[in-house]
Amino acid sequence: MAMALSGVGVPRDRLCIVRRADSLMPKQSKMPADPNRRAKATVDAIDAILDRWPESEPPAKGAERVERGKLGGAKGGKLRAERLTPERRSEIAKAAAAARWDKGNDT
Repeated sequence: MAMALSGVGVPRDRLCIVRRADSLMPKQSKMPADPNRRAKATVDAIDAILDRWPESEPPAKGAERVERGKLGGAKGGKLRAERLTPERRSEIAKAAAAARWDKGNDT
């Protein structure tokens, strides 16, 4: 009769050796049990991945569009002020001053 393994009680001829698939795979690092440390480890892992991520290029602006934008933006406020009558400018300024003074009374 075959000799039994120590403490197991199974005869050696009946013993089957099974190689598990997970034992062949590389071991991954174990995450900490503390939720705060686990969260930090997760963020660190994601940060490491994003450090290797390629940067995206901002879309190129067309020179013609840039020039048109400069034209409109540079003269917009001045043209509006020239077209307003002095009475209308005074009304706008009074409304703006009232809005500024009312802003502090909310408390």
